[in-house]
Amino acid sequence: MQIKSQIIQTIQERKQWCKDYPYDMISAYNREIETEKEYNGRQLLELLQNADDEKSDEVLIELDTKQNLLTISNRGENCKPFSYEGIRSLMISNLSSKTTKRFIGNKGLGFRSIINWSEQITINSNDMDVIFSKQIVDEIYDELFDIEMHNKLTLDRDKSSKLKQIPFLSIPKITDNKNNKWTTTVIISYKSNFLEDIQKQLSELKNEILLFLNSIKRLSVIVDNETMLDVKKDKLDEKYTIYQQRDKLPLDLWENEEEEYFDLKIALQKNLENDIDELFAYFPTKIDIKFPFIVHGTFELNSSRNEINDSPKNRFILKELVKLIVTTAKEITKQEASYKALEMLAYTHKNYILSKLDFYDNIDKAIQELEIFPCLDNTYKKQDKVIYIDELSIFTLKTNNNKIFPNLLIPNNSKINIDKYISSGSVENNDLNLLSKSITSIDDRVDLIYMFYNIFKHQDKLEFLIDKDIKIIALDDDVYTPSKYDFSIP
Repeated sequence: MQIKSQIIQTIQERKQWCKDYPYDMISAYNREIETEKEYNGRQLLELLQNADDEKSDEVLIELDTKQNLLTISNRGENCKPFSYEGIRSLMISNLSSKTTKRFIGNKGLGFRSIINWSEQITINSNDMDVIFSKQIVDEIYDELFDIEMHNKLTLDRDKSSKLKQIPFLSIPKITDNKNNKWTTTVIISYKSNFLEDIQKQLSELKNEILLFLNSIKRLSVIVDNETMLDVKKDKLDEKYTIYQQRDKLPLDLWENEEEEYFDLKIALQKNLENDIDELFAYFPTKIDIKFPFIVHGTFELNSSRNEINDSPKNRFILKELVKLIVTTAKEITKQEASYKALEMLAYTHKNYILSKLDFYDNIDKAIQELEIFPCLDNTYKKQDKVIYIDELSIFTLKTNNNKIFPNLLIPNNSKINIDKYISSGSVENNDLNLLSKSITSIDDRVDLIYMFYNIFKHQDKLEFLIDKDIKIIALDDDVYTPSKYDFSIP
């Protein structure tokens, strides 16, 4: 088998490299340890990312606490087994097999994150097992270096040190083993003290992680033969609607003059309910964004993939995110103007990192400049073109007089505090008089006068009163009310 012979050849080359360049070996060992620390807490997500990158339709995660085994299996119609290039990229640090960089944010280092969990890692793919373990590389270290050389390599340490600084993934063993029904299976024989960490990460897996992945359509988690999670993407698609913007980055943001793209998605439920606060970059980060929808973007992340970097690319993408939110809000409310557009932009707290990247300033600017305020004429208008008097809006709708006040905001039945954005404003006397003249119902007139008394306290006098023939009394007419007493005129 060609792939097997290629790996065997690379094993021999890696042994020779360790022997010829022992200090480079130690440097690679230290880099491997640093990568472990950076990715700690995201190991399962990184393994899922690997499976998605290989176009897996289905992923199964199994935890056997009796045998200390964690197994991740994947398969699919277009699912690719582990290639020689993939195995080589594990053996040689900073040599990722992910050569395409169509979308920003891809790193390809996540597999190394599971090293600190592991006594042994076995990759079953291409009908063979590729086995990595500390025991294997320690034996090779002893084969390559005598005591004298070992002491030289540990010169800065205690000379009695037994630490063998050879990378865990640098040199594997290979045995033949059929794949059976899965394309690739990664078997981790984990250290007992990491069980709690593994269980915690399993418990934090959310159904919604399948929303933004490119390939995985089903994810199952089994712990000690009990199904803990079984989520299918088609069920999520019934619950959420995805709105997307996928485009090319501006030319001045490309690296090495290579085309780069960005991808933005927001996942929205009809009722605008959402209890997931994390910003997603395929998987959740540690950035709280708190909106009534889930946000995904191909952001540039730091090495831990938990935070986004302060970079021109991320600043650009966050501006585009504000635009996507606005266009999505208008799309879902195009039949009837509503506060959903404003509700989708409203925020109750600021994330420190996003604030540094001007995200909230861009939102405030959008609210100020864009037509997102819903008015009685069923259109959206700018912030400085609208009037907010909720009681008048309710009364105007009730009496079908929307045309009199086209720039009056619709009644606020949302969670938004409109006073934060709009001062009440004022209406013209002529418009109020027109409203009065249109009313034929005594009950409606009573409500109008009551509202005027309570809301328009500093307004000029208006033609609101009627005579016994239900005709409007002009302002320059004298008004007499019926007497409560009987009297005779002399």
